[in-house]
This record gives sequence, C-alpha cells and structure tokens, in this order.
Amino acid sequence: MEASEQDFQSRFAYYRAKRTALELSLSLCQHSRATTAGDPEIKQLFSELNDLRIKRRSIELLIETLKSEV
Repeated sequence: MEASEQDFQSRFAYYRAKRTALELSLSLCQHSRATTAGDPEIKQLFSELNDLRIKRRSIELLIETLKSEV
C-alpha cells in the first residue's frame, strides 16, 4: 500500500500538534522547579521533543518531494 500526500499531511499535522504539547509540558516543568539540572523528566521531554522534530522534518521533506514530482 502506497502512502499518499494526504497521509503525510495528516501525520505532519499530528507531529506539529504533539510538538506543541511537548513544548508546553517542558515549559511547565522548567517553570515549576527551582532547578532543572539533571532532572530526569526534563531530559525525557527533551529527548521526545528532539525525536519528534526529526520525524516532523522528515515528513515535511517527503511532502515537498511529492509536490515537486507532480
């Protein structure tokens, strides 16, 4: 089964929304603690955010490639 541009657009929208949610969670954690150095929850959020940025960018490039092939 071949993925369509619409499939990638949907995935891109999901990644964009999830990134916003992770950024808000990270901001909340950073503002609610006296120190964030070495905090495992913040490290986990940074890791998830980084992974999501990579996925979102990959999907963005795929969408642009599909558009240019038409």
